[in-house]
Amino acid sequence: MLGLEAADPRGLNWLNLAETVRAGRLPTSAVVAVVTAAAERSQQTVVRRTILSDASWKRRRDTVSAAVGDRVLRLATVVALARYVWHGDVEGAREFLMHPSRQLGGHTPLQCSIDTAGVRAVEDLLLDILYEFAA
Repeated sequence: MLGLEAADPRGLNWLNLAETVRAGRLPTSAVVAVVTAAAERSQQTVVRRTILSDASWKRRRDTVSAAVGDRVLRLATVVALARYVWHGDVEGAREFLMHPSRQLGGHTPLQCSIDTAGVRAVEDLLLDILYEFAA
């Protein structure tokens, strides 16, 4: 989802990823990869703005700050879970992410994915959907 290759010979794992984000070493390419995964081309600028402002995007370097990296990671986990729930259907997952939900107070799952509590609410909703489908 992040478009990263494992620099560590042990592979890509949560601890290595957390260290990379905290150190401000997450590449800007990860922002592009997550935004591309989350939305159709026509909506990608809107989604990218939930992660960082236009001004920050224009002056970006090779990596993003720890705060931006954390938002990217949150969004990536939501996108990955949505794709899992929709059995790999990219368009189905994108539609879920971009449309307001009554269960999320009329906000879209992407809008809710900017902070930890919002991510948990979206994950709960996705898990409810998953288990309802499985029943």
